[in-house]
Formats: sequence, structure tokens, C-alpha cells
Amino acid sequence: SPTLSTNVSTFTFTFNDQATSTEVNALLQALQYDNTNDDNPVESTRTVTYTFQDVPTLSETTPAVGTVSVVVEGVDDNPVLTSSDTPDYTENTSATQITPTATISDPDGTDFSSGNLTVSIVLNGVGTEDNLGIGTANNISIAGTTISRNGSPFASLIVPTSLGSNDSTLTIAMLTATKTDVESLIQAITYDNTNFDAPNITSRTIRFVYTDSSNLGTGNIDFTQSITPVNDKPVLANAIDAVTYTENASPVLIYSNVSASVSDVDSST
Repeated sequence: SPTLSTNVSTFTFTFNDQATSTEVNALLQALQYDNTNDDNPVESTRTVTYTFQDVPTLSETTPAVGTVSVVVEGVDDNPVLTSSDTPDYTENTSATQITPTATISDPDGTDFSSGNLTVSIVLNGVGTEDNLGIGTANNISIAGTTISRNGSPFASLIVPTSLGSNDSTLTIAMLTATKTDVESLIQAITYDNTNFDAPNITSRTIRFVYTDSSNLGTGNIDFTQSITPVNDKPVLANAIDAVTYTENASPVLIYSNVSASVSDVDSST
């Protein structure tokens, strides 16, 4: 008889001459089944066989046999998104990747077909400034609503129906997609700010949510998107090009145009 441990498929018990039928029945009723694959067990019916053999010295030596069917049913595990990226966008620069090193996994398998990815600004968003997009990292491309990797379509843009200049939510439906496809797409999502002069520099919270094909398992991760301002040059407006001063005359105003002004988009002081 083996000792109790994991992954044991057969037990043999030997009863001494003190064992009663009540004790034997109690032992049979205490036997348990467990599955050590906590993420993705093989879903099938196992047949557990009980064989009871009497002592061979007695006339009845034909064993008693019974079976029990154990049905193993899997559950939908949540996808897992991981990243240690700390995204930062600098004013008046090109769109930047939010999480270029993100990874995704699903204990249930590597087929990510028919899942959905939603990326949205959930805190401190400024609708007239913020813009989420899909970049070209990892050979990702988009034509209309069709998203491809290495030229092979694997996903479709649902919201918005076309990328614009102030999109604060992206919803993407996977077609026939692998783990690498989805991971590459997540890494290619970008942020930029369309206020090129004085953006609101409050950090935004951007959330990535992936829902698997069964709509039961959902994984998400949040990023704090910081925005770094730059010092813009002041602007002198409505100043005349030149003035004429006549010898021994009264001083003349350099800026005689009363509408001449100076401004700075970064500050009014």
C-alpha cells in the first residue's frame, strides 16, 4: 500500500482479523478523489474501481467489484496581464507606447481567439486632449478596422469605428488570435496628448481589460500615465518691424503699435 501523497492512482488496503464490516464500509466511504492540476485539468470521466477480495482460505474467493464515475469539469480561469512599465508622455511629442513590455497569459490555454481587449482612461481623463491609439510596434498595423501582425489579420477595432484624435476608449475584438498576437497588440497601444502648448499634466489612469472568449474570465491592469510639460517660448505679437528716429528729435516709441503684446502659453504671469 502506498503512502498518502499526490498523483497516486492505486491503493491496496489489507485488513487484519479485527476489522468489522462497519470499519471497512467507513474506510470505503472516506476515499476521495482530487486533481492536482489547478489550472487546466483534462476534462473527462475517470472510472474508479473498487475490488474487495476475501481471505483465500475461505470458500468465497471471487472478488467483489464496484465502480464509480468521477466527472472532472474545468472552470474558466482569468487571463493574467503583467507589466512593470511606468509610462510617461512629453508634451508635443509623438505618441508613446503605454506598456512596451506587457505580457498576457491564460491558464486555460494559448488560444486567444474571440476574446476582447478594452483600453480606457478611467481617471483624470481630459476628453479634449487625451488620445489612445494603435502604433506600429511588433509589426502591428491597422487598415480601416482590421488589425494585423506581420500582415496577417487577427483582430478588429470595434470602438471607435476609426481612430481619431481624441479617443479615450479602445475596444478590440479578437478574431483568430494567438497569445503572441494579443501580447504584441497590447504592447503597441499608445498615448498622446493633442494639446501641444499647455496640456493638463495631471496623471491619468489607463486600464487594460482582457476578457476571454467565454466572457467569464477577465484580467486587467492599470497604468499611471504621467505627462511631462515643456517650457514653450513666449510670443511677441503685432510689433512693427522698424521705427525711425530723427536726430535731435523727441524720443520715439519702439513699439508704437498699441496692439503689440507678449504672451506665454505656459503662464499668464
